[in-house]
This record gives sequence, structure tokens and C-alpha cells, in this order.
Amino acid sequence: MSSAEKRAVEYLKNLANEPEPEVVKFSYEETIGRLQSLQEETTNAIEEWQDIIPEANITTQIGVISQLKTELADRSAAVQDARQALTEAQQASAEEKKALQKRLEEREKTWLASMANCPII
Repeated sequence: MSSAEKRAVEYLKNLANEPEPEVVKFSYEETIGRLQSLQEETTNAIEEWQDIIPEANITTQIGVISQLKTELADRSAAVQDARQALTEAQQASAEEKKALQKRLEEREKTWLASMANCPII
């Protein structure tokens, strides 16, 4: 299930200019939701078995799995935030470079204009 969920998430990230992308996107979002629901149902079924067979102490494993999923989600969000910050920084650098280039050109024009009016030359 996790593998299918990862593939669906990856496809959604790469989805661009496909025929009717909203329909495809909705389909994958629905698939992800269903896979998550199946995971929850599986966890609940396992917990119910612990009631039937008390010796099967699976609470610890379920807790570890839940903790790992939370950690994965947090790290994925952090990676996405870092990517966004990098993109913004690169765009800002490009915009800053353009602004500096424009200032330089304006100063060169002003300098050339002043040189043209210079009586020494």
C-alpha cells in the first residue's frame, strides 16, 4: 500500500499538461485517501486481535509505525519548505541581478551623456 501511495504522490507532483489534469489529479487523490483508509482499517483490525489474543503485544509496533509515519510527514514537509525557500532565493537572486544590471546600464548612460557634453573631449 505504501508503495502505491508513494507512486500516486509522485505522479501528482509530476502531473503537468496532461489531458484533463483535474480529473487525473482527483483520481490519484482519491486513491491516496483510500490507501490511507486501508492502512487505518488494518491497524484497527490488528488492535482488535490484541483484545482476542492478549499475549500478542503489538501496541508497541503500532506506536512505532505511527511515529515513523509522523516523522516521515514532518521531514517531507521540511524538504518541501527547503525546496520552496531555495526556489525563492534563486528567483530573488535573479531579480536582484537584473536590478543591478539595470542600475549599471542607467549609470553608464548617464556617464556617457555627461562625457558627450564634456568640453575636454
